[in-house]
Amino acid sequence: MSYEDEDLAAAIAIVKHGNTIASQHRKRTSFASRLTSFIHAPSVSWVKSMNAIERHAELTYAETLFEEAILGIVYSGDWLQFIKEALHMRTCVQIYRLLWKYIQTMDDEAVVAGKGPHDSDIDNDFRSGVYLGVGLTHILLSLLPKSISVIMEIFGYKGDRHEGLEILAKAGGWASDLSVSEPEISAEEEGVRRPICDMALLLFHLVLSSFTFDGVDVKFAHKVLKWNLKRFPSGVFFLFGEGRMSLILSQPEAAVKSYVKAMEAQNQYVNLYCISWWEIAVSTLALWEIPQSLEYWRKLKADATWSKACYTYGVAVCLLQLGGRENEEEADKLMQQVPNLTRRIAGKSLPLEKFISRKARKYQKQQRRLALPALEFAYNFLCINHAPRAVITEKMLP
Repeated sequence: MSYEDEDLAAAIAIVKHGNTIASQHRKRTSFASRLTSFIHAPSVSWVKSMNAIERHAELTYAETLFEEAILGIVYSGDWLQFIKEALHMRTCVQIYRLLWKYIQTMDDEAVVAGKGPHDSDIDNDFRSGVYLGVGLTHILLSLLPKSISVIMEIFGYKGDRHEGLEILAKAGGWASDLSVSEPEISAEEEGVRRPICDMALLLFHLVLSSFTFDGVDVKFAHKVLKWNLKRFPSGVFFLFGEGRMSLILSQPEAAVKSYVKAMEAQNQYVNLYCISWWEIAVSTLALWEIPQSLEYWRKLKADATWSKACYTYGVAVCLLQLGGRENEEEADKLMQQVPNLTRRIAGKSLPLEKFISRKARKYQKQQRRLALPALEFAYNFLCINHAPRAVITEKMLP
């Protein structure tokens, strides 16, 4: 959970090790078969010929390949590496969709044979892994910009967001009917990746909902979140979800309490604190409690590594909002630093960092002036949308 080069390099090494182990247990194929696989994807019969270990190895190979591709793109930050890792992603998507087709075929055969809606020979650990991979690839492809998604469709990779969400829900047996509050699959019967599928659903409905609306269902997310919090009352990620839910419902005070609980729930990973600090900084902006927000932007600036430019700008705009000569002098120094703190991923600047870098330069050009910079910064994180009405009328607008 860091952008530091040494951390990314260590993560890539671990993932490659896992990929190597998975490769050693995959079903062996001939050289001719490997060549033809570039033109024609392997068939379901090939998966049927595998034993259970080989199928799990195939799944693990796809997972580690996916992780390696994402880490490689972030680590390198150039287009050449992006193209290389995109080829890995292509292989990963092919494997996931083949395994998904295998599950569908086996389930259909089980129905025809009168053995039930699902093939009992396929264990839930394998199922949940395939659901996770296929669901996430559908959602990720659907989130790509149209210019890129058109190119992907030429190669046969089209993401269906709604299908992806439906597949992720299968891991827990979640019904779309909101009147059904309990999942079909119990904790005792679930696959090992089921909690991750639930986290992915919450991530989409509660976090990515800030950027898109298609497919978002907050009530469904509330159902999933409620069940998981009952099961994992001190689960860090589900406490984050509780905080996001409160923020979406314009209850930033309740959100702050959830994030504090998330910090208190563990002390092993400092970077998990950074997620809470970020969310608290945003939530306190929604409450227009500038001194408290400033405190957490300072913590992020000191310890977090994800976006130094954003944290520095957050400190600066809070100082400008508070006013005073000392605050303005410190803000001026920070604004000068912001453009030099931006970073690139896959050769592209992050949109938020590009925005704040432009604002920091504008601040210098306009003789250390910006129009309502803290309010504008809060607007970018939907803080006005998530703020209680009284906060907007009594604190923000005056």
